[in-house]
Amino acid sequence: MKEGNHLLVRIAVALFIVLCIATIIDLQLRINKLDDQKDELEREIFDTEEQLAELRYKLNLPYDDDYAARVARKQLGYHYPDEILFINDLYED
Repeated sequence: MKEGNHLLVRIAVALFIVLCIATIIDLQLRINKLDDQKDELEREIFDTEEQLAELRYKLNLPYDDDYAARVARKQLGYHYPDEILFINDLYED
């Protein structure tokens, strides 16, 4: 009977070891996936911080006639009356 008990204990220990190894592998895969997500989010944070810095810079620019002219030209499509416009629509999205 002792040999049967020893065999059951050995099988139980072997199964426990296999379960532990499977759990460790699964956890390592999850860690790798989370590291990839962390890297991607850090890149997004960096890009967003750059955009924020640029917007803060633009916000702190003085509001003068040159600024108003730049905004009117770039965002509203205005131009001076005596200005000749060349339009290239080859690269339009």
